[in-house]
Amino acid sequence: MSRRAFIKKTAFTSLGLTAFGWLDAQTISFSQSLPKVSRQRIEDRIQALGQFGLDENGHGYRVAYTQGDIAGRKWFMDLMSKAGLNPRIDAGGNIIGRRAGKNSALKPIAFGSHIDMVPDGGNYDGALGSLSALEVIEVLNENKIIYRAYFGSYRFWQ
Repeated sequence: MSRRAFIKKTAFTSLGLTAFGWLDAQTISFSQSLPKVSRQRIEDRIQALGQFGLDENGHGYRVAYTQGDIAGRKWFMDLMSKAGLNPRIDAGGNIIGRRAGKNSALKPIAFGSHIDMVPDGGNYDGALGSLSALEVIEVLNENKIIYRAYFGSYRFWQ
């Protein structure tokens, strides 16, 4: 086995995806290159989200529960729906989207962040984690990769 093939194969094991039964050994052919995220799609969405909640001086102000945050949440939930997730809001105000896996008895893989921001927190404050989580879902969809467990894109309140 070449060094490159070894690294690709062990990358998933070191993340625990195979060790915890989340990834079937046949899900990805390790002789092929691994799927890649779109940096441009993430950056474009960070900039689009940054337009929600701008104050009169053009500074980002998407503090939780403001009109900018509410509009940004709707926009993010629309993206989640387009990615095949069925977003819902739980009792704590978290937006949760799930992607079905092969075995619903397994616990879900959860990741994400928040899309509201502290005053002048900047466009990347929380948005990078949430939009990167969504990007992973979209790359899995585009490459027809289905894990054993549920895979979720979460947006948590801070």
